[in-house]
Amino acid sequence: MAGMLQRPMASAVRGGEAPAMPQPEASPAAMNQQMADAPGDMENVSAEEQAEYNRGMTAFIKVLHGEEKSQSQILGALDPKNPVGSVAQVASTMIIGIDEKIDLVDTVILPMVEECVPLVAEAAEAAGKFTLKPGQLEQAIATTAEALLDHYGMDDEQYGRVIDGMSDGDLQNLQTVYQGALNDG
Repeated sequence: MAGMLQRPMASAVRGGEAPAMPQPEASPAAMNQQMADAPGDMENVSAEEQAEYNRGMTAFIKVLHGEEKSQSQILGALDPKNPVGSVAQVASTMIIGIDEKIDLVDTVILPMVEECVPLVAEAAEAAGKFTLKPGQLEQAIATTAEALLDHYGMDDEQYGRVIDGMSDGDLQNLQTVYQGALNDG
């Protein structure tokens, strides 16, 4: 996935303890620079939107790789019997919680999905919970996007502003999810 932060893929499990999640390879400032330099994160956006995206991603990474209690809760929610659903649930819950805490600009919420879902999937793999099979990552991304669309109740104009900066492939996937949500509602 273009622009995705690289995380260590260690999956050692300590005897009797909850598996440790991989830790970031760089400082938050270095990660911000990595996100700003990464191609395809958000195209056609202002410096302010990119900075807001970076702020959201930094917060997500801090929660994902944060204190042991948070890691334990995240790992506990990752269900090997439902890998796609549990990755999507964890990612959407974390994004919504971060947005409630730091009040992100609406236009960065859906673009964050492309980075956040793979990070949650990598945490599951690193902890030895499960590895997503081919196609499941894309399903988890679409499911997360659908959950966020349902949560935020975006209308056509808001949705249009959000998707302006997304890649063609991600745009096509999200349009399919959004149209399905409109048809169901």
